[in-house]
Amino acid sequence: MKRAVVTITGPSGSGKSTLEQRLVDAGFAKIISTTTRAPREGEKDGVDYYFVSNDDFNHLAVTNSLVEMVHFKGNNYAVESDELGRAFAEGQPVVIVCEPEGASQIKEYCNKHDISLLSVCLTNTLQTLVERFISRELLTSGMVKVDYLSSRLINLIKRETEWSHMGTWDVVFDSYDENTEDYVVEFIERHVDLRLKAA
Repeated sequence: MKRAVVTITGPSGSGKSTLEQRLVDAGFAKIISTTTRAPREGEKDGVDYYFVSNDDFNHLAVTNSLVEMVHFKGNNYAVESDELGRAFAEGQPVVIVCEPEGASQIKEYCNKHDISLLSVCLTNTLQTLVERFISRELLTSGMVKVDYLSSRLINLIKRETEWSHMGTWDVVFDSYDENTEDYVVEFIERHVDLRLKAA
C-alpha cells in the first residue's frame, strides 16, 4: 500500500489550519487527535478529538500505539497509529498540523514504517503574524485578556518565528496568504503524487 503524510508546522497566524482545510478539500485525510483533556462545550468525541482518560493514554503510550505525543498545559495530545491506518486503508494521504516536536516524532515514525513524508513549514513577516493572531483572538472571543495575549505574543516572537530556521523541513513557504495559497496547495499535491509514484 502506498502511504504518504504531510506535516504542517508554523507559528500562530501562519495559515496552518487554512492550508490543512484546503488539502482536506483536495482529498487528504484530516487526522483526529487523542487527548486527555475534557471536552469543551460543543466538542464531540470522535469528531473533534478522541477523549480518553490518563490511564488509557498511558496504555497507548506503553504499547507503542502512538505516532507522536506532546504535553501541553497539563494535558496530553497524540496521534494514534490506528488513526493513520484508517486513512491509509481508504487510500488517502494524510495531513497533520503539529509543532516541531511532533513533526520530529512523526518523521521518525514514517522513516521506521516506510511511509513517504513531506514536512512543510509556513512562516510570514512578524507584523503579519501578530496582526493575524490578534484579529483571530478578537473574532473568536470578542475580547482578549491582556496577560494571555502578552504571553502568547512573547512566545510567538521569541520562539515560534524561529521554527522556519531549524533546517529540518522539506520545504519552507515564507509567505502563505490568498495570493500564494493555490500555488502552495498545488506544490504539495504534486510532490506527494511524485513521491507515491516513486514508492
